[in-house]
Formats: sequence, structure tokens, C-alpha cells
Amino acid sequence: MISILSFAVCFAQENKKREKEYKELRISVNKKPQTGIKVQEKRSSENVTYNEQVNIDTSTEYSNGWNCNYANIGFVATTMSQDNIQDLESNFGASFTIGRTFYLHENPILDIMRFGIDVTWLDFSYTNYKIKHITNSGTNNYKLQQAEAGIHVGPSLTIRADDKLYIHAYFRYAPSYSAIKTDSDSYSNYATFFVGGSSITYGAAGIGIETRFGNCRYSGAERDECAFITDDIKHNGFKVYVNFRF
Repeated sequence: MISILSFAVCFAQENKKREKEYKELRISVNKKPQTGIKVQEKRSSENVTYNEQVNIDTSTEYSNGWNCNYANIGFVATTMSQDNIQDLESNFGASFTIGRTFYLHENPILDIMRFGIDVTWLDFSYTNYKIKHITNSGTNNYKLQQAEAGIHVGPSLTIRADDKLYIHAYFRYAPSYSAIKTDSDSYSNYATFFVGGSSITYGAAGIGIETRFGNCRYSGAERDECAFITDDIKHNGFKVYVNFRF
């Protein structure tokens, strides 16, 4: 009996010892796969995050990497034409323009071209005239100053030859307020203008040329009051400017 009890106790202890070792082995085995799964999941998560970040950056650069805003500082030359009066040529002039191009489609045509709508928030110009008025009684010299402020809107085409080279062409409707000041009087009114031109920009700066034409009926301008200003003047001129795109 004692031998059987001793054998049973020894068997129980041995069985308990084996169960303990088996449990420790299971724990050890279970820990390794879990660790591997966690590492794999972590790496997979990192890869997904990295890929998503790369895709987002690429898409953002592709759709929004084009420079939309523009600002111009230019030299202005204008001719004023009136019926039965000699054309008046400007002496010098200057202008400042700032606006934005709103592209109509996200994907460039042939990967280089995008159509858009140009909206110029402000176009301000100043022009100075020196007038020599010859009559039977002698020659009189006059000074005339003209200032215009307006906005533009119209279609445009932008070609992005590479990351830095932009070629921009446009035609815009330009409603403006125009004012003329002579030595003694001032005249002003709403003016209807149209502008068209193009620019080439490398990096942030470039050059451009623009033509401008339209007419204005200046209130209060009568032939009896001023020998070289009437109530209907046609404007025709051009602008050479330094262009900034950002």
C-alpha cells in the first residue's frame, strides 16, 4: 500500500511538473507568434501610412502645384483718339495689377496645359501727357494726367513647360473708372476696356506684354471748354510689365 501511495504521489508530482512545463511552453510559443503578428501589423501599418502619405503628397502636388496668383508692375503707353482732333500720345505711364487664375480642370491637357478664368482684383494705371497746342495766336503747352482703376475677368491658357517655366496667354473684359485732369478741370466716368496679352515666367519672375483698348464718355468734357478733350475718347495702347507668379 505504501509503495502504491508513494508511486501515486511521485506520479502526481511528475504529472504536475509536466503540466507546468507544458503551460510554460505554450505561453512561450504563444508569445512568439503574437510578437511576430504585432511587429508585422506595425510594419504593415507603417507601410500603409507611408504609401498613403506619398499618394496624398503626389496628388496634391499634381493638382495644386501650379502657381495661381499673379502681380504685374509695368510701363504704359497710350494714345487718345477723338474726332476732328489730333491723336494725343502719352509721355510716360505706370501700372500695377494683381489677380488670380482659377483653373477649370484639375488634370492638365497633355500634362502641360490648363484653361482657366483670370480674375484681376485691381488694375491701377497712371499716364502723363504733354500737349503742345498750336493756334493762330501762338503755341500753348498743356499737361494732362489720366488715372484708371478697374477689375478684369476673362479666359486664359497656361502652359507649364516644366516645374518653373510658365507661359500665360489671356483676354479679359476690364470695366474701369477713368479720370482725366487738365491744368484747370477734371473729367471722369465709367469706361469699357478690353485687354489681351501674354507673359513668360521662369521661377517667380518674368516679363509680359499687353494691349488695351476701349472708350469712355467723360462727363463735363465739352469742346468749348477744352480744345483737346471731348466727351467721347477712344483709348488704345500697350503695356510692358514685369510679371510675378506665386
